[in-house]
Amino acid sequence: MLKKTLLTVSLVLIQMSVCLGDFDTVGVYDPEDAPHHNQVDQSGTYDSHTGNAGPENVLTVTDFQAMVARAFETDAGGVVSGEGPDDSLPADDIIVALFGLSKTKSVAVASTSGNLSLGSGASSGNRLPTSGDHRFAKSGTGNYSFTLDEVTGGEPGERITHFGATLLERDDRETLPVVTATFTDGSTVTATADMVGDSASPSNKDTFVGFAAPAGEGIVSVNFVMNQYVTMDDIAFITSAFRPNPEKASAPVPADGTTDAVRDGLTLSWTPGEAVTQQAVYLGTNFEDVNTAAPDSDLFVGQQDANSLLLDRLSLGQTYFWRVDGVKGNSVFQGDLWQFTVEPVSFVLPAASITATASGSNSDAEGPENTINGSGLDAQDGHSNTLSDMWLSQPVQDDPAWIQYTFDQPYALDQVWIWNHNTSLEPSLGFGMKDVTIEYSLDNTTWVTAGDTHVFEQASGQPGHSANTIVDLTGVAAQAIRMTAQSNWKGLVPQFGLSEVRFMVLPIRARRPDPATGSAVSDPQLTLSWRAGRQAEIHRVYLGTDINDLPLIDEVSDSHYDTTAFNPQLGETYTWRVDEVNDTEIPSLWTGDLWTFSTPQALIIEDFESYGNSSPHRVFQTWIDGYGFSNPAPGNPGNGTGAALGHDIWSPTSEHFNASIMESTLVHGGEQSAPFYYDNTDKSVSEITRTFDPPQNWNRSGIQALTLYFNDRADTPGTFYVKVNGQQVTLDRDSDLVTPLDWGLWKQMSVDLGSLNTNLEAVTSLVIGMQGTGASGVAYLDDIALVKTKPPAVHETAVLLIEAEAGQITEPMTVRAADPTASGEQYLAVPPGNRSTGEPPSTGIATYSLTVTGGTYKLYCRTIASNGESDSFWVRILGAATNTANHASGWIRWNGVVKGADWQWNPVFSSDDDNQPVVFTLPAGTHVLEIGYREDNILLDALVLTELGE
Repeated sequence: MLKKTLLTVSLVLIQMSVCLGDFDTVGVYDPEDAPHHNQVDQSGTYDSHTGNAGPENVLTVTDFQAMVARAFETDAGGVVSGEGPDDSLPADDIIVALFGLSKTKSVAVASTSGNLSLGSGASSGNRLPTSGDHRFAKSGTGNYSFTLDEVTGGEPGERITHFGATLLERDDRETLPVVTATFTDGSTVTATADMVGDSASPSNKDTFVGFAAPAGEGIVSVNFVMNQYVTMDDIAFITSAFRPNPEKASAPVPADGTTDAVRDGLTLSWTPGEAVTQQAVYLGTNFEDVNTAAPDSDLFVGQQDANSLLLDRLSLGQTYFWRVDGVKGNSVFQGDLWQFTVEPVSFVLPAASITATASGSNSDAEGPENTINGSGLDAQDGHSNTLSDMWLSQPVQDDPAWIQYTFDQPYALDQVWIWNHNTSLEPSLGFGMKDVTIEYSLDNTTWVTAGDTHVFEQASGQPGHSANTIVDLTGVAAQAIRMTAQSNWKGLVPQFGLSEVRFMVLPIRARRPDPATGSAVSDPQLTLSWRAGRQAEIHRVYLGTDINDLPLIDEVSDSHYDTTAFNPQLGETYTWRVDEVNDTEIPSLWTGDLWTFSTPQALIIEDFESYGNSSPHRVFQTWIDGYGFSNPAPGNPGNGTGAALGHDIWSPTSEHFNASIMESTLVHGGEQSAPFYYDNTDKSVSEITRTFDPPQNWNRSGIQALTLYFNDRADTPGTFYVKVNGQQVTLDRDSDLVTPLDWGLWKQMSVDLGSLNTNLEAVTSLVIGMQGTGASGVAYLDDIALVKTKPPAVHETAVLLIEAEAGQITEPMTVRAADPTASGEQYLAVPPGNRSTGEPPSTGIATYSLTVTGGTYKLYCRTIASNGESDSFWVRILGAATNTANHASGWIRWNGVVKGADWQWNPVFSSDDDNQPVVFTLPAGTHVLEIGYREDNILLDALVLTELGE
């Protein structure tokens, strides 16, 4: 049994004390004590007695046991068991489980349905896992509801992907609890846990309930709906860092199930299994043959060191199966079976690209458009025999009946599929076209006859009629097709009809652009690529910002173009197209479609989102501080300055002990920022250094300035600076913003790159530093970027500090006291059950008086928002103009305040204007500020008004 620690944290006392309990984290479950324990019956479809399969995403205890044991070997699982010395949990019911080989990972499991406690259960016998006699209980009867946070201290974005719990039924209490897991994509799965005992033991049974998130998703909550009292023993989980079969190859390219794969030059690639030395590859067109193939099979491609394989030309439209076995010594680990399908010979031309006209129609309901709009077709492409689902001409005398299809542009036509006229009277009246002349045209003026007269087979007149005539058009280029009827199938009435017509076109034009049309790219300097037209020899690339005047940029022989020489600019929308050329074909030129992409306003150098607690993903392994690192070898001794990057998660006395290196509460953008601790007590400077290898080109895309966001909490202020290739520029840290409270204002600082005497086409290093004798404190860094124009230097000066409880307060908003972490130990609260999310409230408003000299202002509030259901207010300053679009009522809907268990500053922003910070324009004089409740349980401590100036 691996011994771990469970922290139980009180929201109110989070900054004062942490209560430790003696909890177990285990890796192997105890499967004993059958038959009354460890049984599963999910939603009536999975039964431990019959072994029937359960609903999707519901796990059996056997599967969960097997996975959780392996998860601990790979440092990606944890179990919280109800063992503690004091039989109590704090009132706020947040359970923080520490796990991982060094206990550097943690996850919060919060009960949102009532207070948890720890009870005894000595008579319960061996449970799952073997964790002693204690279990979780909840005050009162009814539901358990848990929310599951992301993993702290793990890989970026690591989440709980598997969740299990053991429910205990005693004394004929609740027997059929309904349990629902909710996933990050919003989907859910529900299981009913059968806890009904049997005749041998009618009321002494444990039931395990387990869930697995869909691929790529996590579990965000688990809700147990119960009518009576039920206790729970263990809560177990596995995270997304876990690979159940690490020796298996994974991440196939093309992805499993891919369609429209290239036929020429397709490269298979994959991520090798852990510790395997070679890969044995199998490829074929039959699932079972590839699945069972051995090295002596014709399907064995070979055994190799590389994790990629270039294939020869493949067959159009063929589905291929492939498998990669990992070889480690004398052991072979058979891989999963993957498949892909090569692009088809031709593609269906969508109805949106076709206009149908005809010589005439029998009625408005029987127009020619019925032959292309899919009316009457079922899922198997069978057509109805309903008259209004087809086209029927009016009776004709001297002029023949015809139907014409005009396309939005020329296409290379491969085939046309015909569903002939198909009413129930077709066998007797024979309205379906029989002898038909087909003509095609590129200009709708000059027409060419396609082959001889074509015979369209007669329809059955029964529902479900399939296409039974296919005309080969041999790839002719056309923008219009006309079908002229020479006869119908009975000759009784001079009327002619069709049910459905489908055109198949060859992929002659360039297609599948990358980036996809309409995309926003992360870097203006990119490589454009596309799927080449099937006959193309040369690709002419057009690119520019004027859609009506695109210049020819280059002619290339491969289906990609590097835009480095073109030098796309930041903050632009570009249009591009690729014309396909082959002088040996007719026509020799196929004009491409227009595609677009937009470039970012800024080029991100660092957003600090990719770092975590695990080596080599620690932030100080990329940005070298004064202390360096030793693991992985050979490490780095550091730069010898007074800088320490990242929170101290190793020292027991640190407030961040066993938490996260990165800062997740005080951030400018995204989910994380970087804590930069500086101490010049014994050093002249504190610096962190990022080295770029290969060097970066900052002399492109219209770049003029380097910007970064900085949030300083100085004990002793210093001078902030950056160095680019060793060239130092001092930045204004605007120390006027220090307030008596824990200030949290982000400042944008910028460097005019044109003022530097260095080679901006080869930037090898960026240094961020603090100088000044005795300077010390912590600054938070975020969103370092290159921009096209240097932003104006805007300074904010704190002009007014207001205690939240100092205003005029109306119910249900209330003043609470006795919180030593709050300013003045008092704060405002919105009691549970009070919500006004749709419209601003008429009461429950805090009103304050503001006297200003006039100008532009921002408002910051010190809040605690515990979760996404308790993170908003309504805000307005009467008579103020704002830079944002606001709620229709005129109030600012401020929703999505940064969540956390301690007080933090947040700028007021408008949720009706993409969460843009609100800038208030106020004339000189006294104004009224109002803050109204929107959601319950959010807390408000203080307000600061800042004035903006350049």
